[in-house]
Parts: sequence; C-alpha cells; structure tokens
Amino acid sequence: MAGDARFLTRVKQARMSLDLACILRWDRLAAAGDVPFTKQQLVTRYRDTYTAAVRSRALPKRHDALLSALSDFLKWYTVMKPLKPLPPPLDAIPAQHVRQLTPETAKLHGKAPQIVEDPAAASGIAVAMVPSLTKPSYAPAGLPANVLNMGFYDQVTRRQQHAHAGKDDPIKSGEYRLYPIGRTVLSSQCYVWFDWSWFVQFHDVSGLYNPDEAGKQWDVFASIRFEGPAYSPQTPAKQNRFYVDRVVFVAAER
Repeated sequence: MAGDARFLTRVKQARMSLDLACILRWDRLAAAGDVPFTKQQLVTRYRDTYTAAVRSRALPKRHDALLSALSDFLKWYTVMKPLKPLPPPLDAIPAQHVRQLTPETAKLHGKAPQIVEDPAAASGIAVAMVPSLTKPSYAPAGLPANVLNMGFYDQVTRRQQHAHAGKDDPIKSGEYRLYPIGRTVLSSQCYVWFDWSWFVQFHDVSGLYNPDEAGKQWDVFASIRFEGPAYSPQTPAKQNRFYVDRVVFVAAER
C-alpha cells in the first residue's frame, strides 16, 4: 500500500485531527519529552494536507474562502515562540497544577482589538487593544480613571465575576505583570474577558472544565502590559494600549 497514492491521501487526511491537536497543545507535548518533529513541521504538514483536501473535495467557488480562513488560523502558530516561564510567585507552583491560555485562539469583537507580535510576550504574541477609559454608569464608584475592567463569565449559570487591574495598586507601564481576576469554578461554557466592552475573550477556558471535578476551584490571573500617557506621563508611546499575553489558571487545592 506504500505506493498507493489514494491510500496515502486517506492516511494524511485521517492524521489531520491528530496534527491539529498537537499544534493546539504543543507546549504540553514538547514539555512531555523528546518530540521527533517541530511545531513548524506540523503546521506545514497540516496546511498542505488541508489545502489538498480543499482543492480535491470542495466546490471551486469555495476554495479561496476556505484557504484564506486556513491562512488566518495558522498565521500565529508559525510565529509563536516557546512559552516563557511564569514570573514569581507562580513560578514556584508545580506545572501539573497550572494551565495557561495564549492569545492565538482568542475571540476578538469589533475592530478595536487585534493580535500582534510582541517580543516581550510570553509566546511572542499578544492581544492588543486601545482601552475604553470612559467608565459606564454601572462601574463601581471610586475606580481610578485608567483601571482595566476584566473578569470571568459562566454562560451556563450567567454568573459574572469582575476584577479591576489598577484598582488597589497603580498600574506600572512597560512590562508584563500578573493581575488577579479571582477564584472561580469552571463550566462547559465559560470565558475570561477584558475591557468594559468585553471585546477580548478567551473561550478556551471551557476546555479546562472536567465534569468529574465540577466543583474544582481555580485562581485566575492575567498577564498584562500597559503603555501610553494614561499609565505613565513619561512614556514615549502616544496612544494608550493594553496587551494580554496569557491567562493563567492555578488549581486552588494542591
């Protein structure tokens, strides 16, 4: 069967889901041991197999749209770097108790947020957005003008959990710092969001939910960098912007 082109094509297509799973969980895979291939090799193989499948099986009028969507989806996997170690105090927590979400699959709404390359970010990319500095009427009284609203939302129970970066300690611009969102339990449909607009959302949180541990509690942190005159009058940056490079979940009971 080694020389049968049709059989080889079927094997490649059957392998696509495994290749994609390895791409999506690359950091865990690489940390598990000696991997005989690189992430770039996986991305290239997945892209080539998907492209061949589209051209042979999809209607011609759908080719451009499908391949454009593929290019957008894989773009950030080709530029991401190995995940940097967590900063203190989370660096002392055993890896099996920590889950990290990076921005490549973040859901971005509207035209304000975008994924950008950032050498300072944990994996080389971050979600960047001009913050909504005008607070809505429902905002708690007494918050600093430059506070960043963020939180956790459970779509199953409709439970909201808010936190405010810069509320208790002044924001220091220029480098990534950990900001606590709080302790929570997960559900099959939940996410972490940022800004008063909720335009930045990390929905991969749902993938951490285990129905056999439905009551398990997690401490949630966001790694954020700020720049602009709203955060530092001496900054060379003329536009206010915040960057999120990872969301970190730490098992509360270890």
